[in-house]
Amino acid sequence: MEVKTENIKQELYEYIRENFHIKDDDNKFTYDVNLFEEGYIDSMGLVSYIAYLEEKYYIEIGEKYLYDERFLNIEGQSEIILEILN
Repeated sequence: MEVKTENIKQELYEYIRENFHIKDDDNKFTYDVNLFEEGYIDSMGLVSYIAYLEEKYYIEIGEKYLYDERFLNIEGQSEIILEILN
């Protein structure tokens, strides 16, 4: 089964919205918002989020990806996941 970036983005978007209690009418919450600067995910939430990503996609997110600018938003995270999977 081929994993597509759009599917990953949607899955991450829904997971974050649900698990970090983001309101449906929050217009700032998009695929390219900085999740950390805007306070959607804090340091404690990051630990559980990484665990989710690793379990969901059967990957290991190494330190180099955590410091990658792309990891700051859903768009970039989906690119990183695809990169690891391939």
